[in-house]
Amino acid sequence: MTSTFSLAQGFHAVVIGGAGDIGAAISNLFCELGATVTATAVNEADLARTPLEPRAGLELTTLDVTNDAAVAALAQRHDRVDALVNCAGILARDKEYEIETFTKVLDVNLTGTFRTCMAFRPLLAKAKGSIVNIASMNATLALPRIPAYCASKGGVVMLTKSLAMAWAEQGIRVNAVAPGYIETSINAAGRSDAVHYQRIADRTAFKRWGSRKTLPARSPSSACRRRNMRPERWSRSMAAFSPDNAFSREVGPVGVKKTRQASTVSMKLVCSRRRRSGDRIAVA
Repeated sequence: MTSTFSLAQGFHAVVIGGAGDIGAAISNLFCELGATVTATAVNEADLARTPLEPRAGLELTTLDVTNDAAVAALAQRHDRVDALVNCAGILARDKEYEIETFTKVLDVNLTGTFRTCMAFRPLLAKAKGSIVNIASMNATLALPRIPAYCASKGGVVMLTKSLAMAWAEQGIRVNAVAPGYIETSINAAGRSDAVHYQRIADRTAFKRWGSRKTLPARSPSSACRRRNMRPERWSRSMAAFSPDNAFSREVGPVGVKKTRQASTVSMKLVCSRRRRSGDRIAVA
């Protein structure tokens, strides 16, 4: 089985948080598809823990998304960016009821996403490129111990929709992906509670959490074989980077829950389709 999806010659992707768990799977997939990739981590310690292996075309660097100057400097280092993926995120169970922690989570997850989108917008407009923001199922399904995380991911969804409308005329496509229960370093504390872990697993179809290994870490087709999905469905997971259409989906731990397609060639076209079909425009 081979992927039906390919990237343009010289395609370059910047994956913010790309040295982390989900981000590393995304970075690897871009590399497999022939792109050059810049993947970031917040500090050198996180870079040292990355599951990414050195390979041609992959650059690892540090970036604090709460630092305006650092974000601007990273954007200025590049001559071409075809895709920006915002995957940096934090949470702090129970501590998010403290205003300082609440503000920090929003600054990283939501404001940090906005910072990078703004910094890379000129390059993306030049390339007619794409932004994919990593939201969460907690954008719509709240949990009581992480109010800031839930609020930030809900904000990411609405930010995505706003930027999609605002930047469509510049040729920039903006979409969001909302993962379900995936084993990552930021939820390690919660997963240490065996009762909590199993309660979450029991909510899923296959009675387990997702992991980086179940993401399309090598290729869309290899992910299909592991997850009993058709190759064309995983090829669509990268279709937000193709010039004609943008796909958005909600991804659970064991498969795609829903997919909608929205043309962003012009907002007039999108709006006319919306009026005809009565369906809402979905970017998250």
